[in-house]
Amino acid sequence: MNGRDRGRGDINLTKDQLMTLINARVAEALAAQPGGQPAQPRAFTFRTFMDCKPRFFNSTEGAVGLLHWIEKVEYFFEMCDCPVNNRVKYATGTLEGNALPWWNAQVQMLRLTATPWNEFKDLLKEEYFHRENIQKIEVEYYNLKMVGSEIEAYTKRSNDLVALCPNMSEPSYKRIELYLKGLAPEI
Repeated sequence: MNGRDRGRGDINLTKDQLMTLINARVAEALAAQPGGQPAQPRAFTFRTFMDCKPRFFNSTEGAVGLLHWIEKVEYFFEMCDCPVNNRVKYATGTLEGNALPWWNAQVQMLRLTATPWNEFKDLLKEEYFHRENIQKIEVEYYNLKMVGSEIEAYTKRSNDLVALCPNMSEPSYKRIELYLKGLAPEI
């Protein structure tokens, strides 16, 4: 068989055979590096998470503070490749003030042992997004106006309110209309 025939045979490899070949070549290349061992992936621990300096949540920050805390914690999860099954455990390590005893009571009363992250977020929102506060926030969002030339402050508050009032912001044209309505006339 000449080199040309050998080349054609390689083209007919199955996907599994090709992946096996690639993995073998990668392992050979890694073994040839100094030390001869491929680097092991770093284990994600609570210490790794805390080294990211996540925000703490103590329940006095209000609905916007809770949303910012959730966003920041999720950012750290993604940045550090936090395993899905550890997210609630690590996030609850940043609860303090009234939020910590509230969570401990939830665990004790509801026997929550392996709560998925989205269910945990829903429990927090249910506890800290009270309907009367949401109604006030919806009114604020509907009547939000830019003050002077403070477009950055206006935009930040508008984005906060969008996250708190998703029903007023979907579809996206509603969010755009409310944002434009609140801009200063000269803009």
